Formats: sequence, structure tokens, C-alpha cells
Amino acid sequence: MSIENSFRTYILADPTISALISTRLYTRELPQRPTLPAMTYERDYTLDNYHTTGSSGLVSIGFILRCWDDTTLDSRLLANALRLRISGYQGVMATDYVYSVFRENDSDHYDSDLKKPYVETEYMLWYREIVSGEFEFYTEDSDLLLSETGEQFFATH
Repeated sequence: MSIENSFRTYILADPTISALISTRLYTRELPQRPTLPAMTYERDYTLDNYHTTGSSGLVSIGFILRCWDDTTLDSRLLANALRLRISGYQGVMATDYVYSVFRENDSDHYDSDLKKPYVETEYMLWYREIVSGEFEFYTEDSDLLLSETGEQFFATH
């Protein structure tokens, strides 16, 4: 599963968000004549991290999410539910281990074609893709990771 799919699945698993938008979380654009409220999301950037011996395996991805509704207040309420769900999250999203999610920006907008307001939020997500069947967790020593099989390796921060 891609990080985008993991991210989308994690967002929709929230009872508050799913009660508001059901499954109306679309990639990039709303459909024609959309049912609101709804959300759109897209990947804004990807930054791979490296050290002197190659890739560290740690990836930073920027996501732009837009929360749409009939009023700015209702769009803002949806954006707040999203913030409560993902900002500061650390843990497993489907098949990916997420080190952290940070909200970077938040602003109100108006789409003149749809004649609808939306809140645009930008999030930065740091993750390490988990190889099939592997699950990682931190030990007391925050630099040491163990896989499900007990294999030890050092995390790069």
C-alpha cells in the first residue's frame, strides 16, 4: 500500500471525519456537482533523506488537504477534526510507520467557480516504509529499533 493510501485510510477511519464526509475524500479535485462536506488531498513534495553511505530510509512528504463545505465555519470545523486526527500522530498507518505528522500551514479560501469556501491545510509527514511482514518499535534506547523478528538496527535521526 502506498503512503497516500495509508494516509487516506487513516483519515477516513476517524469516526468524526467519516460521519461528516463518509468516503468523500478525493485525490486533487472534487467531482462535478460535489456533495459537501468533502475533502481533497494531494502530495505536494517528497524529500528523501541521505547520509554518507546512502539513503537513510526516512522520507518526508508534504500533503495539501482542502476541507470543503457550504460555509467557512463548517469548512473550518472539518479542518479542525482533521487536525485533531492527524497532527502530532506517531505510529502505524496501514503498512507504513509514521514518525510524525506536523501541520505547517492553515488558511481560508474561496473557490469562485464552485462558489464555495474551503480551508487549505498543509501537513508534513515523516515516515519509513515497512517491508511486508515487518513491524518496528522503539526500545528504551530511542536510537535502537527492533523488527518483529527481533532484528536490531539503529535508527537515523
